[in-house]
Amino acid sequence: MAADKNELDAIHKDLADDHIYIHQSLRSQFSSDELAQLEQNLAQLDQPVFVVAYPFASGDSYGGNSVDLLTRLHAEHPEPGLYIATTDNLEPTQYTDITLEARAWNDQGVSESWPIGTELSIVRQELPQDLGEAFVRTTQLMQLPESKLAPIEERARDDWHEAKGIDPGSERDGDGIDPTGLVVAGIVVAVVVGVTWKAMKVLRAAKKPAILPPSAVARIRKARDRQVDKQARGDVLALGELIDETEISQGSDAGSWQAALDHYEAARRLMGADEVDVLDAVGAIVLSDRGTQALQAALAGRSFVPRTPCFLNPLHGHGPHQQRVELNDRTVTVPVCGTCRKALGSGKAPDILDVDHRGPMHYFETDAEPWASTGFGSLEPDLMSRLHGGR
Repeated sequence: MAADKNELDAIHKDLADDHIYIHQSLRSQFSSDELAQLEQNLAQLDQPVFVVAYPFASGDSYGGNSVDLLTRLHAEHPEPGLYIATTDNLEPTQYTDITLEARAWNDQGVSESWPIGTELSIVRQELPQDLGEAFVRTTQLMQLPESKLAPIEERARDDWHEAKGIDPGSERDGDGIDPTGLVVAGIVVAVVVGVTWKAMKVLRAAKKPAILPPSAVARIRKARDRQVDKQARGDVLALGELIDETEISQGSDAGSWQAALDHYEAARRLMGADEVDVLDAVGAIVLSDRGTQALQAALAGRSFVPRTPCFLNPLHGHGPHQQRVELNDRTVTVPVCGTCRKALGSGKAPDILDVDHRGPMHYFETDAEPWASTGFGSLEPDLMSRLHGGR
């Protein structure tokens, strides 16, 4: 089902007024006090932050996916900033907790998938009883320095375990459980696979994460993979609908238009398999992002030049900084995002994309091609040629 442009325009209009859009059906979840506090919190943040409360459900105009709505909203109205949105978990039930998602775009239209993962993880584990409480708490946490978030998150995780009656050290199978809340927030951390920078020796002195029980590791990894798969399908769907809705004029760049079509087709093929490997899903996310970049270049009448993703974790989006690291006993310079650069500079282990590929390892240590050798296009920008040249 195609999205209604009038609806996107209405959402943008509300966001332009006070940075808050609340669908009529969800207004009962926001008290007047919560709305007032939310407006105050947004005003105190040092970046533009937008709140989108939409009643996502399977089969709606956005496939029940906030990424789809936000991507198309930004394509129609490219306002830079951080967008916090509802998911299809809109109220607490016996089996689900209220969950929010976030996406950010900078002044150049570069997107970042999970910019406030820790804050969203904390909020989910604190079990808010309505959306107003969830959004107020999120924007409150965003005002705190990173050093204060860790103890809050640890306390929230312990409280979540107690509220759910779950033993944190339990070895029982619980595939649907995400005891840390990290996966919903999109954080892919070294603890997920129990490895700590065995390839990049530059971080020997970094604080090592705690190793979780194997059963907990497996649950978190599977939940993470499902989240990545969900985002990939949403991104591919959003790009396809953008292409369908776009009219190319004489001033458009034909080569960039073709690049948008090629990237969409490649991403669609990756997600068309019966079982999609998590690295292929990440590849589809990168290809969809590049397809969107190409579409924007076509409409602007310029040639498409793909941006390089963060080498350490392409899910972080653009990697504008060049960073020297030691990889497999040699020093290389790779593009990294601001978050990874900050972690490296402070001696902390960055959020590397890790997978279980005949054992836990960093994605660039696998033989999964073309992803490993190209760094998902961060080391070798022409992903399409590598895809067409065989896997």
